[in-house]
Amino acid sequence: MENNLKRLRVERGLTQDVLADRIGTNAGQIHKLESGHRRLSDVWISKLVTALHCTPAELFGDSGTRNIPIIGEVPGGDLSIALNSPPDGFIQFSSARANLRALRVKGNSMSRLAPDGMYVVVDFSDTDPTRLHNQPVIVCIENPATGDHECSFKIYKRNPDRFEPFSIEAGYEAIFPAAREWKIYGRVI
Repeated sequence: MENNLKRLRVERGLTQDVLADRIGTNAGQIHKLESGHRRLSDVWISKLVTALHCTPAELFGDSGTRNIPIIGEVPGGDLSIALNSPPDGFIQFSSARANLRALRVKGNSMSRLAPDGMYVVVDFSDTDPTRLHNQPVIVCIENPATGDHECSFKIYKRNPDRFEPFSIEAGYEAIFPAAREWKIYGRVI
């Protein structure tokens, strides 16, 4: 039976070896599963869905609507752990872009775009600050007191670098990271 395993693996930037390691097998088995020489049993499907952050329907379907994994909330802690953890659920979204994830908005600092409780879809492939001026992004900024990173959903502005709220409520201020370390994880689409 045909499947989308290879496409999903490549979209997520994984080699056969890396995917095999994630699900406790070898690259040869992944090749057999991708080519259809080995049937995707319920056990394989379960392991692959977790490793690829997808749904069983995505492994076999070809509809324009995809299930985008929900990986957590923003604002929140460092997203690197969430990106490699099983999803909290899925939302439906129509896009051919490969590296999409969803986050639940917590708070009202961006209420003009996404009020508290709404989900935003993030393109985790779109991270180049030189191309993201005046765009909504997910950014993680170092907390100098703890060394941890706090992630936020804001509008990125340049010269000087800053992350601005876009709220219907007063009282939210721009974040100027100055000497603190920061990283844009992706553009909110």
